[in-house]
Amino acid sequence: MTQQKTIDTLVQDIYSLFDPKVMHEPNEDNLEEFAQNLKQILRVRLASREDVRDPLRFSALGKPDRQLWYMAHGYPSEEMTPKTYFKFLYGDVIEALLLFLAKESGHSVEAEQMEIEVDGVKGHIDAIIDGSIENAEKVTLPVLNLTVPKALNNVSEGILDPRDTYADVNEWTEKAKSLAAKYIKNFEQYCDNDDAKALIASGPQL
Repeated sequence: MTQQKTIDTLVQDIYSLFDPKVMHEPNEDNLEEFAQNLKQILRVRLASREDVRDPLRFSALGKPDRQLWYMAHGYPSEEMTPKTYFKFLYGDVIEALLLFLAKESGHSVEAEQMEIEVDGVKGHIDAIIDGSIENAEKVTLPVLNLTVPKALNNVSEGILDPRDTYADVNEWTEKAKSLAAKYIKNFEQYCDNDDAKALIASGPQL
């Protein structure tokens, strides 16, 4: 019985596919799936453009609150250039290629582009490789109300839980409370509908 691989060997295993001393014959099902994915990527990127109807998505994480507010209220956004759209295409192709190579190197790839919804916020999972984070033991950070894994392969101990980076955990708690208060205060301006109000329980709590 073949032992299931883990994500800590992923990069090394992909490089091994190109070992000049070892010939690798691609799996036909993986090749067909990769070809179909490329065809779909080209169809989408050449025939359509970004149409953001719902700005409150996981892909919007990191965007400034003001930008999301304008998007949510129908204000016109900055027009993207052909160069930007080409970057989107390039990124999609690289992602599809890497997932193909992950499968070819014997790793488990699941939930590709699976749509998820958490407390009304939708998004897509790019993929889950070897069930790495999904299967990891997790802990919920107080105040910030965030769930983080306790440990991951090839990730240094003491950095996943931000409390471990402070000599005095009380210092972290005070900073977390300050950040949470600012977040809660800032989010009030968006709570003019039931959908937004329903998200409050998923955010920081004081």
